[in-house]
Amino acid sequence: EKIEIEKRKFKDRFGKMPKEIRSLYDLQEIKILCKEAKISKLKFFNKKLLIEFFIDYYPSLEILNRTVKSVSENFEFRYENPFSIIISISGIELNYIKNICRNLEYGDKFTNNY
Repeated sequence: EKIEIEKRKFKDRFGKMPKEIRSLYDLQEIKILCKEAKISKLKFFNKKLLIEFFIDYYPSLEILNRTVKSVSENFEFRYENPFSIIISISGIELNYIKNICRNLEYGDKFTNNY
């Protein structure tokens, strides 16, 4: 994607990418994945990750099942409007969060009901 192209351009021009710059690219990728997965909010609190979806959007069972299988920690669903998932995490690991967002993105991502 565009982010990967920009990463390569950075490496070609400046050499090895500092951790801080990699983190900025990772955050940008997470923002894009969230938009595509219809996630309106990611929030960290008390060693938990809250994933909140746009109002009136409910991921399909296929997407939820795939996401649950990819999560090694405890999780819970909140069947409210907006629908949300809370995952217990030990720390903020951007690659782990990207993986969760990717699992929520792919599949029948336009399903609005069960």
